[in-house]
Amino acid sequence: MNGKSKILRHFIPFCLMVVGGFVGLAQFRKINYQYKRNDPVVYKEQLRNIGVDEGDYQMLTADSLKQEYEKVMNKLDIEHWDNIRGPRPWENSKELQEQLRKQNKKVNE
Repeated sequence: MNGKSKILRHFIPFCLMVVGGFVGLAQFRKINYQYKRNDPVVYKEQLRNIGVDEGDYQMLTADSLKQEYEKVMNKLDIEHWDNIRGPRPWENSKELQEQLRKQNKKVNE
C-alpha cells in the first residue's frame, strides 16, 4: 500500500509535468516558426493586407544603415569633446552646472 501511494504522490505528477512541459514548449516554439520576423516577402505581404503601400514605408538594408552611420559620424566631432560627469545624488545639479560653466569660461578666456 505504501509503495502505491509513493507512485501516486511523486511519479504521476512528475510525468504530467514532463509531458505538459513538452507539449507547452512545442506549442510555444511553433509560434516562432509560424511568424518569422526576418522574411521580408511575408512582411511586405502583411503590410499590403493591412493597407500600407510600399511607398509609405522604408525597409532599411545593411547598405542604407552603413550610409546613415557615415552621415552621423561626419556630423559628430569625436576628436574634440569634454567628459562631463553627472551630479552625485547628494549634489545640487544646478549649482554644479553653474560651477562647470564658470570653469569653462575661465579656460576659454
